[in-house]
Amino acid sequence: AAELGRRADLHARSSLQAETLLGSECRRLEPGLGTAVTAGFSAPLEAEVDPRALLPAISAAAESAGARIVSAEVSEIDSGAGVARLADGRTLAAGRVAICAGAWAGSDGLLLPQQRLPVRPVKGEILRLRAEPGHLPCERIIVGERFYIVPRAGGEVVLGATSEEGGFDMRVTAGAVHELLREAYRALPELAELELVETAAGLRPGSPDNAPIFGTLEGTAGPIVAAGLYRNGILLAPLLAAGFDALFASRELPAELIPLGPERFDRPGRVRQVQ
Repeated sequence: AAELGRRADLHARSSLQAETLLGSECRRLEPGLGTAVTAGFSAPLEAEVDPRALLPAISAAAESAGARIVSAEVSEIDSGAGVARLADGRTLAAGRVAICAGAWAGSDGLLLPQQRLPVRPVKGEILRLRAEPGHLPCERIIVGERFYIVPRAGGEVVLGATSEEGGFDMRVTAGAVHELLREAYRALPELAELELVETAAGLRPGSPDNAPIFGTLEGTAGPIVAAGLYRNGILLAPLLAAGFDALFASRELPAELIPLGPERFDRPGRVRQVQ
């Protein structure tokens, strides 16, 4: 009940359409829901995108616009010289350097010690199931306190995701698979009939105050950082693109990004909370 109230309040404060429902009303919308579902709310404007399809499309669009994509490990950033040194010995030079290293943004060696970002890895484990064509177990995204279920037109059903503080651990564990299946099955029993096709683990970039970090280090000429996006990297991509565009053109940042600058962290320690 508390989680439902939190989500409903978030939608209301964001002026997003939502309707609180009884369990029976939830089942009228999604007949496959089990009796364990006693309440919920409908958020018809909620949507999803497949990152595995989106990222190659963005890369192709960038290359068609003139970008050059180099796949290599970066060992060091020299922001003063505008140079990235690669692990294979090559260097890449640019007028501005942007650091978008995900969970590795706070790693040793990437930046100078005084520039190091307070970013930590937060592990998430996820499952992919497959339904028979035309027989998805639900039509809508279903979200519970400890899981989400995302049906896709091709028959894929994504089930996620755990949240674990454990360093750079990329193992898929039996306990996490069990937990996800157990919690999702209680809400949508038909999941038990689907084929389990993939288990995976990834690392989200977390920050001390759980808010994103965006802006420049060392004043206006320093490297630009986009870090600490946690679960919301894809969702925030359009806003971050507008922020990069503003900084590259020496314009003012969008108002939403101004409180998120790295200067709110008095490295190595104190944090000013973002409201």
